Amino acid sequence: MLSSGENTELNGEKERSPRSAESEGNCCPSVKRKLIPAKLFYFFYFSSLGSLLPYLALYFKQLKLTPTQVGILMGLKPFVEFICTPLWGAVVDRFKMGKLVLLMSLLVAALSQFSLSLVAPAERLCTLNTISRSIKGPNDSSYIATKHGNSSSYWGNFVFVSSILDDLPWPLTYTSKEMETPQTPNTAELFTILLIIILFSNIISSPSLALADTVTMQTLRPDVHLYGRQRLWGSVGWGIASFLVGVLVSVSHHCPNPFTKPSDISYMPCFGTFGVLMLLAVATSTKFKFAYDSEDEKVENTGLMNNLKQSVNIKYIVFLFTAYYFGILNAFTKTFLFWHLKDLGGTQLLFSIIAAVNCFAEVSLYLLSDKIITRMGHTRVIYLAAAGFTFRCSCYSFLSNPWLILPLEFMPGITNALAWVAMQSYVNEISRNDNATTHQGILCGFYRGLGYGCGEVFGGVMINFVGSGNAFKVFAIGAAFTFLANVFVEELSQVKPVLKMLFKRLMKVKE
Repeated sequence: MLSSGENTELNGEKERSPRSAESEGNCCPSVKRKLIPAKLFYFFYFSSLGSLLPYLALYFKQLKLTPTQVGILMGLKPFVEFICTPLWGAVVDRFKMGKLVLLMSLLVAALSQFSLSLVAPAERLCTLNTISRSIKGPNDSSYIATKHGNSSSYWGNFVFVSSILDDLPWPLTYTSKEMETPQTPNTAELFTILLIIILFSNIISSPSLALADTVTMQTLRPDVHLYGRQRLWGSVGWGIASFLVGVLVSVSHHCPNPFTKPSDISYMPCFGTFGVLMLLAVATSTKFKFAYDSEDEKVENTGLMNNLKQSVNIKYIVFLFTAYYFGILNAFTKTFLFWHLKDLGGTQLLFSIIAAVNCFAEVSLYLLSDKIITRMGHTRVIYLAAAGFTFRCSCYSFLSNPWLILPLEFMPGITNALAWVAMQSYVNEISRNDNATTHQGILCGFYRGLGYGCGEVFGGVMINFVGSGNAFKVFAIGAAFTFLANVFVEELSQVKPVLKMLFKRLMKVKE
């Protein structure tokens, strides 16, 4: 029996334990000093990505690359990450050099992405063409309009195809064909250079986020449920940087040409901001301390492959499939949801509101993730995310008024933020210090690599054949099967020990 004083002391420790990871430090009583580098890293790292990635495809388009070339450049990253991230994780766990690889990957990312802005000749960034526009006239007679000067100008040769809506002529679609002139540049050489830079960059930089997640989870132990409080700063950074840099370049960095249309702008501020913020992430990552860097932490190395073999079972396989399918759904939704809403009559104002709602939902759920996962467990949270994806995709497929989507856009807090924290929690549960980075690399490879890549590629093909609404129906059915598979495997793992016990008792009775 414990005395009342001892019991009170234990209760006090128990009450403080859930907040222990965020309550140390003299000058910062509410934030553990060891976790400040993680918060700053996620903020700077995702701020750098937010300042460039949303505008990178527009930059490539302005370089006169074809849609196929842009698609290859933008879609290369996920597939490279799927192959390289687990390999880097295995190398790091084998040779215990996590900090070195992290610093190298971040530096390469900063330098190589910034170099994309330097490979194109200056004349490719801001050019001017004489414009001819064929428009169906008010009396159904076609005429050619050509304009020059500061007041108005057009690029390309636009042929508008008109239809009649309520007896009024209305341009529904248009095709664009760039004028063939001696100054029209050849994109093959530029595309090859960009492809080499992006391929090299992604091979080296692919493990950066997996390594950061690994060292953050190791620092948090045993309070790994607080991971979401660190990761939310990434969502904050992305939202702030993408908005501010977007406003900056659209307002003050137009191409220096009096005939240039407003949509053609200089994206150099995006690249410059990316480089500076990524270098700040590099500086912050020097404060990271992996478990095997600590003198107090003894890492028992019993063989990487042996540890991985112990982790591979039906539950782990279903988990990786779930991560892969969640990646598909996230990529498809982020890439084609606005496309679907545009077909329904959605406006740019609606898209901006959706982005703000998504950011608020993700940050809120990251903040509350420790309490939710502590009470529900990571397994039930994964159930909840799969059910949430089923509901979201089903509602998207039957949507008729695009503005009715707004209540659904709080759900990414569950399907994106909370699901990612739950998957991190599961990986931490099954991994050891000598294979933690490998497991993180495998998770990132299936989720952000293969999942994102397949979501963008297969999603586009599916929309091309069946339409966006039917594509969301198909993905909703897949999410429902993912939910059922997780429930079946979890219940089977709970029933299996009972069945074994009953079998042993039956065998004893027979004997």
